[in-house]
Amino acid sequence: MEADHNEMFPRNLPDPEIFQSRVRDIGVNDNSHLVLYSNSDMSGFFMSGRAWLTFKHFGPDELKVSILDGGLQKWIAENRPTKSTKDEEEQGKPKVEPGNFTRKENDTYVMKYDKMVDVANSNSKQICDSRPNAKYQDKTGHIKGAANLPLSQLLENGVLKSVDSIKEEFQSVGVDITKPLVTYCASGMSSSSLCFAAMLCKNPDVSVYHGGFTEWSKRADPDLISKSSPDS
Repeated sequence: MEADHNEMFPRNLPDPEIFQSRVRDIGVNDNSHLVLYSNSDMSGFFMSGRAWLTFKHFGPDELKVSILDGGLQKWIAENRPTKSTKDEEEQGKPKVEPGNFTRKENDTYVMKYDKMVDVANSNSKQICDSRPNAKYQDKTGHIKGAANLPLSQLLENGVLKSVDSIKEEFQSVGVDITKPLVTYCASGMSSSSLCFAAMLCKNPDVSVYHGGFTEWSKRADPDLISKSSPDS
């Protein structure tokens, strides 16, 4: 989908008007319940989590958005029904009535750079990096004060761990899941699913720093970049 992808935001959010138009075209209404899935990495959560965040950011309050646990991979492995492009060519695509989806930008779920600087300086919210530990620990560093919980640690046997286990994973890296939290990664992909997982745990105040470490490493004061774990 069209977006201003660039060096600072290699995986930018889509243009709001184009997003609204495309979503209406597939029949989504303001009060729809969407179930998102993909066959991407991390049992589909790498892409589905980002789609979830996009709908939460642009969607109305009454829109419900879920993610299919295990993604398309699990669905196919369980021999559940699928339809191929060839089937659609032979049978024709089903007619879809345009939806009435009305976009609005909800900043509850997406944090911008200036606000993230305030958080890092004030320690007003917990920060959690969802990148692999090797990335968190490498020479480029990570956001000052950030804990590290790779998204992969929340998955087991191709699905998300139980809510209780997810809570334990957050606790194991020093994150209190009951308190305000900001997640980030390189460019807002795996961090979206970490945000989703925190919401499953009933965190009342969680958002994604959309620019991620790609933006942070280019713009932030060096004092706001740590080269090793804050616990070391």
